[in-house]
Amino acid sequence: MDALTFGTDFLLRGFNSKKEPVCQIDLALVLEGFGMTQTEFIDLCILCGCDYTHSIGGMGPVTSYKLLKEHGTIEGVLEMIEETNSDPDKKKKFVIPKDFLYKESRDLFVNPDVITDKEALEKLIVFEKPAEEEMREWLLEQKNFAEVKINNGIERIRKSQGKKN
Repeated sequence: MDALTFGTDFLLRGFNSKKEPVCQIDLALVLEGFGMTQTEFIDLCILCGCDYTHSIGGMGPVTSYKLLKEHGTIEGVLEMIEETNSDPDKKKKFVIPKDFLYKESRDLFVNPDVITDKEALEKLIVFEKPAEEEMREWLLEQKNFAEVKINNGIERIRKSQGKKN
Protein backbone atom coordinates (compact mmCIF):
# COMPACT_ATOMS: atom_id res chain seq x y z
CA MET A 1 0.00 0.00 0.00
CA ASP A 2 3.02 2.31 0.33
CA ALA A 3 2.77 2.91 -3.41
CA LEU A 4 -0.35 5.02 -2.80
CA THR A 5 1.45 7.02 -0.12
CA PHE A 6 4.26 7.68 -2.58
CA GLY A 7 1.65 9.00 -5.02
CA THR A 8 1.09 6.24 -7.60
CA ASP A 9 -2.13 6.83 -9.54
CA PHE A 10 -3.22 3.18 -9.47
CA LEU A 11 -2.31 0.16 -7.36
CA LEU A 12 -3.04 -3.40 -8.43
CA ARG A 13 -3.41 -5.99 -5.64
CA GLY A 14 -4.30 -9.65 -5.45
CA PHE A 15 -1.89 -11.24 -7.90
CA ASN A 16 -0.91 -13.91 -5.37
CA SER A 17 -4.44 -14.91 -4.39
CA LYS A 18 -6.24 -17.79 -6.03
CA LYS A 19 -9.52 -16.91 -4.30
CA GLU A 20 -9.62 -13.13 -4.65
CA PRO A 21 -9.66 -11.27 -7.97
CA VAL A 22 -7.04 -8.69 -8.87
CA CYS A 23 -8.17 -5.34 -7.49
CA GLN A 24 -7.32 -1.89 -8.84
CA ILE A 25 -7.14 0.93 -6.30
CA ASP A 26 -7.42 4.45 -7.72
CA LEU A 27 -5.62 7.02 -5.56
CA ALA A 28 -7.89 9.87 -6.70
CA LEU A 29 -10.97 7.91 -5.59
CA VAL A 30 -9.35 7.01 -2.26
CA LEU A 31 -8.55 10.66 -1.57
CA GLU A 32 -12.05 11.72 -2.61
CA GLY A 33 -13.64 9.02 -0.45
CA PHE A 34 -11.57 9.96 2.58
CA GLY A 35 -12.08 13.67 1.88
CA MET A 36 -8.33 14.22 2.11
CA THR A 37 -5.45 15.77 0.24
CA GLN A 38 -2.35 13.69 -0.57
CA THR A 39 -0.54 15.39 2.34
CA GLU A 40 -3.30 14.44 4.78
CA PHE A 41 -3.34 10.89 3.38
CA ILE A 42 0.42 10.61 4.01
CA ASP A 43 -0.14 11.74 7.61
CA LEU A 44 -2.92 9.15 7.96
CA CYS A 45 -0.67 6.37 6.71
CA ILE A 46 2.09 7.39 9.13
CA LEU A 47 -0.38 7.43 12.04
CA CYS A 48 -1.69 4.01 10.99
CA GLY A 49 1.86 2.66 11.01
CA CYS A 50 4.62 2.69 8.43
CA ASP A 51 8.04 1.11 7.96
CA TYR A 52 9.91 4.34 8.69
CA THR A 53 8.97 4.94 12.32
CA HIS A 54 7.26 3.50 15.38
CA SER A 55 3.50 3.70 15.90
CA ILE A 56 1.61 5.57 18.58
CA GLY A 57 0.55 3.05 21.21
CA GLY A 58 -3.21 2.60 21.47
CA MET A 59 -3.98 4.17 18.08
CA GLY A 60 -5.43 2.13 15.24
CA PRO A 61 -6.62 3.14 11.76
CA VAL A 62 -10.14 4.22 12.77
CA THR A 63 -8.88 6.46 15.55
CA SER A 64 -6.06 7.78 13.34
CA TYR A 65 -8.58 8.79 10.67
CA LYS A 66 -10.97 10.36 13.19
CA LEU A 67 -8.25 12.37 14.95
CA LEU A 68 -6.63 13.48 11.71
CA LYS A 69 -9.98 14.73 10.38
CA GLU A 70 -10.49 16.65 13.66
CA HIS A 71 -6.98 18.11 13.96
CA GLY A 72 -5.79 18.32 10.33
CA THR A 73 -2.17 17.19 10.74
CA ILE A 74 -0.02 14.84 12.78
CA GLU A 75 1.21 17.88 14.69
CA GLY A 76 -2.39 18.71 15.65
CA VAL A 77 -3.04 15.13 16.75
CA LEU A 78 0.17 15.06 18.82
CA GLU A 79 -0.72 18.37 20.46
CA MET A 80 -4.13 16.99 21.48
CA ILE A 81 -2.55 13.77 22.83
CA GLU A 82 0.05 15.72 24.83
CA GLU A 83 -2.67 17.98 26.31
CA THR A 84 -4.78 14.95 27.25
CA ASN A 85 -1.81 13.05 28.67
CA SER A 86 -0.77 16.05 30.79
CA ASP A 87 -4.15 16.07 32.57
CA PRO A 88 -3.65 14.02 35.76
CA ASP A 89 -7.39 13.29 35.97
CA LYS A 90 -7.49 11.57 32.57
CA LYS A 91 -6.21 8.14 31.65
CA LYS A 92 -3.32 8.15 29.16
CA LYS A 93 -4.99 6.53 26.18
CA PHE A 94 -2.16 7.01 23.65
CA VAL A 95 1.59 6.58 24.05
CA ILE A 96 3.81 8.62 21.74
CA PRO A 97 7.16 6.84 21.33
CA LYS A 98 10.31 8.89 21.95
CA ASP A 99 11.52 8.10 18.45
CA PHE A 100 8.30 8.88 16.59
CA LEU A 101 9.98 10.15 13.42
CA TYR A 102 6.87 11.40 11.67
CA LYS A 103 8.57 14.41 10.05
CA GLU A 104 11.33 12.25 8.61
CA SER A 105 8.77 9.66 7.46
CA ARG A 106 6.65 12.33 5.82
CA ASP A 107 9.70 13.67 4.02
CA LEU A 108 10.55 10.18 2.71
CA PHE A 109 7.06 9.87 1.22
CA VAL A 110 7.10 13.38 -0.28
CA ASN A 111 10.73 13.32 -1.48
CA PRO A 112 11.67 9.67 -2.05
CA ASP A 113 15.32 8.84 -2.57
CA VAL A 114 15.10 7.33 -6.07
CA ILE A 115 17.32 6.99 -9.12
CA THR A 116 15.54 7.76 -12.40
CA ASP A 117 18.51 7.38 -14.75
CA LYS A 118 18.18 3.84 -16.19
CA GLU A 119 21.88 3.49 -17.07
CA ALA A 120 23.01 4.61 -13.63
CA LEU A 121 20.54 2.20 -12.04
CA GLU A 122 21.65 -0.77 -14.15
CA LYS A 123 25.26 -0.23 -13.02
CA LEU A 124 24.11 -0.54 -9.42
CA ILE A 125 22.19 -3.81 -9.89
CA VAL A 126 24.64 -6.58 -9.06
CA PHE A 127 23.47 -9.87 -7.55
CA GLU A 128 25.99 -10.94 -4.92
CA LYS A 129 25.75 -12.08 -1.32
CA PRO A 130 24.38 -9.06 0.59
CA ALA A 131 26.50 -7.18 3.10
CA GLU A 132 24.07 -7.75 5.96
CA GLU A 133 25.60 -5.47 8.56
CA GLU A 134 26.01 -2.56 6.15
CA MET A 135 22.43 -3.07 4.93
CA ARG A 136 21.12 -3.23 8.51
CA GLU A 137 23.00 -0.05 9.47
CA TRP A 138 21.83 1.83 6.36
CA LEU A 139 18.17 0.81 6.83
CA LEU A 140 18.23 1.66 10.54
CA GLU A 141 20.21 4.89 10.49
CA GLN A 142 19.62 6.35 7.02
CA LYS A 143 16.09 5.15 6.27
CA ASN A 144 14.68 4.73 9.80
CA PHE A 145 13.23 1.27 9.24
CA ALA A 146 12.05 -0.67 12.28
CA GLU A 147 14.61 -3.27 13.39
CA VAL A 148 12.11 -6.15 13.34
CA LYS A 149 11.29 -5.40 9.68
CA ILE A 150 14.99 -5.38 8.82
CA ASN A 151 15.63 -8.70 10.58
CA ASN A 152 12.66 -10.34 8.85
CA GLY A 153 13.81 -9.06 5.46
CA ILE A 154 17.37 -10.25 5.96
CA GLU A 155 16.11 -13.68 6.96
CA ARG A 156 14.00 -13.86 3.78
CA ILE A 157 17.07 -12.93 1.73
CA ARG A 158 19.09 -15.68 3.41
CA LYS A 159 16.41 -18.25 2.62
CA SER A 160 16.19 -17.18 -1.02
CA GLN A 161 19.92 -17.36 -1.76
CA GLY A 162 20.72 -19.91 -4.42
CA LYS A 163 17.16 -20.02 -5.73
CA LYS A 164 16.45 -18.85 -9.26
CA ASN A 165 13.08 -17.18 -8.75
